[in-house]
Parts: sequence; C-alpha cells; structure tokens
Amino acid sequence: MCQVEESVSEQTPMLNTKKGNDESSDDELGSVSPLDEIAACNAQLEPDNASFDGHRDRTDSITRSDTSGSSIGDLGDLTPCNASPNLNALMSFQRDDTEECWRSTIKSLLDQKPSNALHMFHILHRVVKDIIRKCVLLTREACVTLNEYVEEDPATTGCCAQSHVNCRQMLTHLNSAIIVLTTHADPPLVWFSPTALKMDGALRFPMLQIREHIDTLLDRKDQTSECLFSVRATLKVCKLGERLPEGSSTSSGGGGGTGGGGGSGADGGCYSNEESILDLGKALYKLHLQLLLLLEAAAKMYIALSVSAVENKLQNLSAEVSTVRRALLRAKEESGTHPLAPTPEESLVQILQESDWPNALTYAKQNKSRWLNELISTGTEEDDDDITSILSVYCHLLIEKHSDGFIVTEEDLVSVTNGLMTELFPMLEALNCIESRVKGLPKTSNYSQN
Repeated sequence: MCQVEESVSEQTPMLNTKKGNDESSDDELGSVSPLDEIAACNAQLEPDNASFDGHRDRTDSITRSDTSGSSIGDLGDLTPCNASPNLNALMSFQRDDTEECWRSTIKSLLDQKPSNALHMFHILHRVVKDIIRKCVLLTREACVTLNEYVEEDPATTGCCAQSHVNCRQMLTHLNSAIIVLTTHADPPLVWFSPTALKMDGALRFPMLQIREHIDTLLDRKDQTSECLFSVRATLKVCKLGERLPEGSSTSSGGGGGTGGGGGSGADGGCYSNEESILDLGKALYKLHLQLLLLLEAAAKMYIALSVSAVENKLQNLSAEVSTVRRALLRAKEESGTHPLAPTPEESLVQILQESDWPNALTYAKQNKSRWLNELISTGTEEDDDDITSILSVYCHLLIEKHSDGFIVTEEDLVSVTNGLMTELFPMLEALNCIESRVKGLPKTSNYSQN
C-alpha cells in the first residue's frame, strides 16, 4: 500500500473558503461571468500556510492516517476558487449524524463507559455504507465533468490531445471502481447477543484506525469537491471562449513567460487547464486510496470479531442467514413480486421459512415503518434496502432463539479492496503522465514543482 501512496508526491490542494465581507451573491448581482467568479475568489486566497487552519473545521483528528510526507501548503493555492452557491449539485461533506454517532460510540468506549458492542457494529455498518455511497456519488459527478472535458476539442480546452487520452484512461478506471463499490462493497451484517461479547483490545485498535481513516476521508472529499468545482469553472470559461483574468491562478496570461507577453497565452492556458485536471485526478486518486484503507481496517475488525466469537464458543449462524440473503437477492433480480395482505411482524419469519422470497420483499415494503429501530439500525435515512431490513428482523429473532449464536454475513471487503487497488495503479500511471507534461510547460501560476 505504501508504494501506491508514495507515488503521488504532493498533497492534494486545500482551499481557504473564508469569504470576504464585500462578497455579493448571484441574486444581488444578477448574471455573473465565470471569469468574474474566478477573479473574485482568487483575490480572496491568502498566500501564507496559516490561512489553511481556518479552513479545517474538523480539528478533532490528531493523528492523520495519510502516510504522505508532503506539506499541504506546497500546493495550497493551486486550485483557483472557493466554495460557491452554484455547488448545490455537489455533496455536502460535513459530518452527518451517522459519523458523529460513530465518534460518540468510540469516545464512550475509550472513557471505559458501558457500551453495547453489537450497537457499535451496527453503527460501523451504517457509517461505512454511507461513506461508500457518498464517494460513489462524488466520483460519478467527477466522471461526468471529466467526460465533458475529453469530449471537447483540445483546441477548446487548451490542452494537448495526449492529455485527453490520459484523462480517458482515468475515466475508465474510475468507472470500474464505481462498479466495484456499487456491486460488492456492502459491509457485513453483524448480530449476536448484546451480552455475549465485550470489547477487548483486538476490537479496540481497528476501531481507532477506522476513526482516523474516516476523519482523513472526509477531508479528501472536501478537497475533491473543491478541485471538481475548479475544473467545472475552467471548462465553463473555455466554452465561452473568454480569456482568464490577469492575476488569476488559472490565468493563461500573466506576461511573465518567455516571450509572447501580449500573445494569446496558449501555453499558459494549456498549463493551467492541465493543472486543474491533474489536481482533480490526484484528489480522486487519494479519495479512493483512503477509502481502500478504511475498508481494509473495517475488514480487520470483522475478522477480529469472528475470532473473538469462536474463542467465546459462540455458535456460528452466518451460513443460514447468507443462504436467505442470496435467495432474496435472486428474487429481487427476478422481481415479479405478488401482493400480500398485511400480517403481524412475526409472519415475516414464516414467509422466509416457506422460501416465499418475492412475498418477503413485498411484505418488507409494506411493513418497513413498523419495524423497531433496533431491527433496522444498519440502514441509513436515505437507504431503501429492503433486503437489509428483512435480514435485520430475521437475525434479531434468530439470536433471540439462540443466545449463544453470532452472525457475520459473507460480504468480503478484502475482495473489494483488491478490486480498488487494481484500478488505482493504472490510474496513477495516467496521472504521472499528465504531471510530467505539466512540469514541462511554462510556469504561469504558483504550482509547486518538487
């Protein structure tokens, strides 16, 4: 893993998003040119590294799980603009209730307060599932923008044809990563009697690792959304055929290059445009690498749980639940569900025992609002996963009958991390090609060449 991380020698840029007092909204000014947006936000960037401290509202993470030795200040002013009211289409990456619940649970464990280990694994399921969903949505947004870039004529974007080729390579592997995450990355479903297992050192250490990986991953998503907005703004300018304003960190001019002080600035435009693509590519690479590290840590925690359950001589009921899950997945793919009259909650188990999978799915949809909170604690607010709801009810009743049992469904996070790793290496190769080319272009912005 270290070899992959060290290949990118520079930290993805982070912006100071503090707005000036004289900044006006689009509603007050009417239609604003993208050039004005870039010039305005560029003027608000501060050159000193101390300005980045104000940007980070997640100061509770002390130890970073990122192993890169680069300083964030080296590339601090690389991306040309700050957050904008036009960023509504992008995800909001501030901590949500699921992430805060995870941190509160960990804090409780560290303070040696009584805590339910089963509840902690349910929160882990929720936070991992939610983070994967957010990463997939952001990556899809980035793929749409990058695809828009590669479909443009290189003369319009100001970049060479080879840059478009490398960008297509990145797109291929990003789309493959999305497929891996959406088809195989559901975290395991865990159930056991709340009194059967207690938190020990084997479970506590992976839990701390996961906390650090989540903190860093949230920062990675912030950085990626900022870089994505930068590329969108640059593409908007290119399509309008306007010159970037003097003094902008994405400016194609600047008059400081070798010759051509009053020319078209084609070399500078090529530099700044490829630079923004490079920044977005690096941000996406580091986002997926950090997600990979998070999933590896989660996989270790599930393995530690299984070992602890065996040591405590608990009965493994996982195979029975996995069989039900596979049958439900097949029924969902085949659809063709049949109407079912409302029945008491206990009838769901009877439906499953009769192997009436289509009716089980229909029943779950009709009665989802009736489940107790602890029965669907593995779902998110936006989650419409009927199979997870069914399995939660089934597992809950199964553990009530077998208090000495434990369940860890068969989802293999290790295979997911291997799939992500397969896509990250060629993506890194394409990024290195773009970076080598950018370093050979005339330098017209504060780009750090190490």
